[in-house]
Amino acid sequence: MQTESVPPDLVTMVYALKACGSLKAINMGHIIHADAVMKGVDDLSVGNATVDMYARCNFIADAQVALIRLPVKDVVSWNSLIFGYAEQGSCEEVFECIGKMQKDGIAPDSVTYVMCLKACNSSEWSSVRGDVLHTQIIYLGFENNAIVGSALVDMYAKAGLLMDAEKVFNDLPNPHVMVWTALIAGYAQHGSFISAHKCYEKMQLKGICPDQGIFVCLLKAVKDVGAIFVVHELHADVIKRGYDQDILICSILVDIYAKFGAILEAQSVFNRLPIRDVVSWSALMRGYGMNHDGKNALKCFEKMKNEGIKLDEVMFTCLLFACSRSQLIIKGQEFFHGISEHGFVPSVGHYTCMVDLLSKLGNLIEAEKFTEAMSSPPVLTTLLAACKSHGDSTLGQHCFHELTK
Repeated sequence: MQTESVPPDLVTMVYALKACGSLKAINMGHIIHADAVMKGVDDLSVGNATVDMYARCNFIADAQVALIRLPVKDVVSWNSLIFGYAEQGSCEEVFECIGKMQKDGIAPDSVTYVMCLKACNSSEWSSVRGDVLHTQIIYLGFENNAIVGSALVDMYAKAGLLMDAEKVFNDLPNPHVMVWTALIAGYAQHGSFISAHKCYEKMQLKGICPDQGIFVCLLKAVKDVGAIFVVHELHADVIKRGYDQDILICSILVDIYAKFGAILEAQSVFNRLPIRDVVSWSALMRGYGMNHDGKNALKCFEKMKNEGIKLDEVMFTCLLFACSRSQLIIKGQEFFHGISEHGFVPSVGHYTCMVDLLSKLGNLIEAEKFTEAMSSPPVLTTLLAACKSHGDSTLGQHCFHELTK
């Protein structure tokens, strides 16, 4: 545009800065900002977009400087900076921003409080700070706002304050699906699947359709309940609501069915996916591994490669896990070396699988070499358990010493 001597107008600058923020294209963002400064642009919308761009690119110091230089600030200006701090979980800085904007006579809006509550989620002072925010929200009349209500429920639930989450939820006149999701997620996160499921049934009686987030929360929680009939019920609802081809939901279903030993059902769910990514393939491979069927796990790997799916570290963990369960030593070693060949650094999980594989075959000497390269607790604990099984007290004492030093 500029090469053709067409100067960008203010709207173009705003959209360009927003695009840079979304794409985290900080270099181009710097150029556009410098161009605006050089041309003496002092428009508030451009200034706000600049603050927002730096915040989204995680250049918080630059965002703060850009905000300070604004001749006039509004709630959008402050919200842009608060967003950056909230993304980092910087609760103290968020509260400082609120204090400064109120001192400047700018009242926080619902968006401000949603971001503040998000920051509290990652703070050890969440309950204290959250209570302060909650009081302000009630005073300003935002307590019935669906997005604010959802954020409040989410904050209390993540802090384990489920009674407070329930109270906020019950005070909402017509809870939106996102509020139901926040409460169900809170129950599920803290091991209360029965309460989560009751909440799920109640929302449907009120005519509210569950969304992807609710199914993900419930399915992740049901894995630890040990009742496959509940999985079947949820799976039927997934199909009924049209999520039977959702990659994330189906990957979780594959994992659950495999955990219960229902590998044919896991394969059936996988087969119905219109698009298969590395997550769904990894779930199926892990499923075969859990059921001591390393050969089918390796077949999945070959099919995945033929489909041109890009490999990742998790996939290698699933492969090594399958090799360990089926005691496929040669393939296991081959895959372990393949991790580095594909540009990844072997993780604790990779080393743990290799120690487990070698230990099951009684090769404790080779297994010990892996602990020397990665002496983390999970790896050493795996070897220690193997020493106990094979009666190697000398190596076992060495592992115990390494774990406790």
